[in-house]
This record gives sequence, C-alpha cells and structure tokens, in this order.
Amino acid sequence: YEVMSCSSCLLSKTNSCYNEKCEIEQSYTEGSSWKAFEVKDKVWLGNEDENTSVQEHHSHAVPFAFGCQVAEEGLFKEQYADGIIGLSMYTQTLAGTFHQYNSIPHESFSLCFNKVGGYLALGGAVQNHMAPMQFTPFAKKNTWYYSVTVNSVYVGSHKLPGVFMQYMNDFKGTIVDSGTTDTFLPVKIAKPFVKAWEGISGRTYSNNLQLYTYEELRKLPTITFELVGGLRWEVEPLNYMEDVSDNTRLSLAPFHGKRGFISRMYVNEPKGAVLGSNAM
Repeated sequence: YEVMSCSSCLLSKTNSCYNEKCEIEQSYTEGSSWKAFEVKDKVWLGNEDENTSVQEHHSHAVPFAFGCQVAEEGLFKEQYADGIIGLSMYTQTLAGTFHQYNSIPHESFSLCFNKVGGYLALGGAVQNHMAPMQFTPFAKKNTWYYSVTVNSVYVGSHKLPGVFMQYMNDFKGTIVDSGTTDTFLPVKIAKPFVKAWEGISGRTYSNNLQLYTYEELRKLPTITFELVGGLRWEVEPLNYMEDVSDNTRLSLAPFHGKRGFISRMYVNEPKGAVLGSNAM
C-alpha cells in the first residue's frame, strides 16, 4: 500500500499532518471514535478463499484511499469487525470509487440485514426481496448523510401527535445510518413516546437492563415511522430490544423463565433523529 503524503490527502478537508502522514479522525452518535492515517491500496470485494477471490474478482480492483486506524474508542474496541466502511454521499467512498473506475454500472448500493448477516450490493440492489421495494426522497440535498422526512411515528397502533414531527425533521432531520448501532429519537418526543409505550406494554420504559418473560416481551409494541410517499418503516421489538442473556440466539423462540433485555432505542437526541442498524 501507499501512505498518502500531506500534499495528497483525499479523505478530509480538516485533516492534519503528523510525521508526513495525513491524519484523519471520526466520532459517532453513540460515542465511538477512531483515529487513523491515510493510505491507498488496490481494493475489491471477494470471498473468504483468497485464491478464488484473486482469480474471479481481481479484475474489479480499484485504487482506494482509506484510513489505517491507530486508536479506537467505544464500540470499536468490543465489536467483532475491526473497521468501518463509509457509504456516505461523498466522492471517496467505495461505491463512488468503483463507479469512477467503471467496476459498477451505477454509483449506488443497497443493504439488506437479517439475523445471520445479509447483503451489501454495490451498483444496484439484491433482487430477492420478501416484499416490493418502497421509495422515499431524500429530505436534504448537497449533504454527505442520508436524511429522510418523517410524517408520522406510531408506537404500536398509537399515533404520536403530529405537532411533535417537527422535532423528527429539524436540524439534520432523520438520518438513516447503518454505521450507528442503535436508534436515537429526539428528546422532545420522549414524553408522548414513553407514555404510549408504557401504556401498551405495562412496563416502565428504560434503556437499562430489565428482565422479561416471553409473554411480557410479546406485548411490546412495534415502532413505525411513516415517511414521505407512504413508506412505513417498522422496527419490531426483537430489533430494538437487545437480548443480553444469549447473544447467539437467532430467533424469538418461546423461552421459559426470564431473560435480560435492554432497549436500544433512545429518546434523548438533542436535535433530529438517527435510524441506526438495529432499525434495518
């Protein structure tokens, strides 16, 4: 790989130089952060077998600039993955670079998450959907993040008062961010949200560890975000409630006794909202 010199930095307008290297750093909503120096190398998407990967996919390799991390904080210290791929609306992302070198037909990507993994498709979308695709326009243009407009929020079948939707859409708006693990809603909708959730579940809403029986867990409401164009984005309890009793469990099969769960849907964002990967 090639270490980028201070005269050829690509990844940040606010970078700094140290020992003739381009230094970059990034912080995230839930508190994680990293620092790195900028390098460039040939990159392509392959598979686990190195020989097959080279033979079948090397022809799609592109010179790609990325950061070699030298410091990590927060979830980066604990998670299985040892890095993060940026997919923002920025020229130096993987999708943008692949398109620039004609390795993919469109500067686009799609994500499909499930309990055992999922798909990342560059240049288009995976076609084996369980339901027809729905679309909503971006709320803001000329930004690096993906922002959508939320018309309504439902806790179960209860619709929150429309006057609170201004807080979902102010500042940066509601950002769709697979790089943020959890979901964050504006603090100004906390009272009606918590009141509706507690009324349906019969439990106190908390982001601390709580014990649930299977019957109690089944009573928890689905959270639905209705976006411009009529798209209904449903976040089921199994997605926003983290099972800390058994992280290897892949389905909500009936269980005996009680298990420990933590709600990873926070209602404390100062402005706007973030729909993280647990909402996808």
